This record gives sequence, C-alpha cells and structure tokens, in this order.
Amino acid sequence: MILVPTSDHPFYIWQSLVQMVSMEDLGLIDETRWLFYTARMSDRLRKIVDSGIAQCVVLQDWPRDKTYNPAMKPWQVGRWLNANKDYVDDNILVVDPDVILTRKPTLVPRRGVLHGTDTNSYTGPQYLKSKNAFDSLCAITGADPKEAEKYSGIGAQVAFTGMSGDWWEDIAKLSIFAYKELKKIPSPDGNPVQAWCAEMYVTQFVAIRDGVEPRTEPSMSMVWADGPVSSWDTCGFFHDAGQTKENPDHFCKLTHQVSPWGKNLAVSSNSASSKYVNLIQETAARYPSLVWYN
Repeated sequence: MILVPTSDHPFYIWQSLVQMVSMEDLGLIDETRWLFYTARMSDRLRKIVDSGIAQCVVLQDWPRDKTYNPAMKPWQVGRWLNANKDYVDDNILVVDPDVILTRKPTLVPRRGVLHGTDTNSYTGPQYLKSKNAFDSLCAITGADPKEAEKYSGIGAQVAFTGMSGDWWEDIAKLSIFAYKELKKIPSPDGNPVQAWCAEMYVTQFVAIRDGVEPRTEPSMSMVWADGPVSSWDTCGFFHDAGQTKENPDHFCKLTHQVSPWGKNLAVSSNSASSKYVNLIQETAARYPSLVWYN
C-alpha cells in the first residue's frame, strides 16, 4: 500500500494529479491512496474525487497549532491506519505528492525496521550535532543519544510494517513541539538547523527510542529536480525539489503555486526534470477536464 499525505491546495493538488498519472503508468494506481486534508473541500479536489481516477481519502483538518504544517504528514498516516487497522501489518510506503516512483518498489519491509531514503546530509547525527540540535532532539523524543548517533539519517520516503496509527499520530504532535524548540536554537555558523524537517527528525529519533532500526535503503535512493536524467534509471524515486529558483535547465515547482499548465516549461533534456515535465504535459493530454490554467 502506498500512502500519499497531501493537501487540498492548488499547489499540492496539481502535484498529486501528475503523480496519479505516473502511478497509472506503473500499474500502481489501485495500491495507492491519496490522503487530502482540508477544512472544506475545494471544487478542484471535488472534481478529481468525483472523476474516480484514483482512490482519494478526504480528512478533516484536526484542531492543532498551525505553525508547522508538515506535522500533517504523520498525522494523516496515523489517521488512515487507525481507520484501516487491517493494513497495519501490511507493507506500507509513504511518499510526498512531489515524488515520482521510477519503477515498481521491490523492497519488502521488515518488522522492527523503518526503511528510508538516505538523507544523512541533512537529518543525520553529525549534521544535527553541527547545528547544536542533536541533544535537544534526544531530550524531546526520549531517545538514547548513544543509540541515536549509531544510525545514518533517513527521511523523505519511508517504508514499514507493523507500526500503529497511534504511533504516527504521536509523531505528529511531537513534531510540532520539536519544530518550535528547534527554532529557538542559536545557529553556530549562521545557518540554523532545518527546523522544517522536524517531522523527519522526530520520526527517526522516536523509532530509535522504541527499538525500531532506521535503515537506509539503496533501492529508495532519489534524484532531485536538478539531477541528471540518467539517474531515473538508477534511483528509485524522483523528488521534485531542490530547485528553488527559475532556471533554464531545471523545473522549479515553487513558481507554479496554482498550476503548471498553459506555460512554457522548457528544460534541458539532460535534466531529471525533463521527465517530470513530460508527465505534467501527459496529465493535461490524458485528463484535460481535470487540469486548470492560471
């Protein structure tokens, strides 16, 4: 089962729609659930839900501190698992809406292991120590520092089995607190810790606290938006992130907050982004009544 926590906002809806087309192409559409959180369902989302092209689950937003929206990711996973307890012991893969699987997953998750993409450069113990955040995260989560420093950082995409919905909902609540605490830490080098990644840090540290091994998986490697197109053949995922400004070579999703359609999306054929742009265009060709222009 593939879970995609996402949001009823144009920026995330268009990414989810492109992802749906990709899942269709891979033959994974029936195994995927898009989890949309909303206060009131938008017309755009309702149109996609009513089309029946994918299995969308609409979740009402929970009363929470809205200073840290990424906490919605573990909350949505937890809510879905608590409503579908028969799946707790199944194999679960969680990806963001801006992630494209380059092939069908082959990993079989093991109980007691949280499998993930290698994100050690910005979630690992050495990085967190360099930002004076490691000890704080251990204190917040209750993880043993000696255990926590043994493991490389994982994040972005995770796969698991046998982890309850309550466990994930607790991660969501703790992530909000961790985000606020991380924002208070003075930067030792002028570049503060990436507090926005609090839910990834907390997920890993709570796993360690609870005796679950965070394990980097080569098959879950990812290529960023500014990576080489050849990496689609060697990485398990394309992540449409990492490009923060308009660039003639690579696609920058941040400049398409409402819609990418009806625009000149020319990028270099050598960029991994080129295949993503192809998917954007294929989405408009396959589902013209579901896309929108701005």
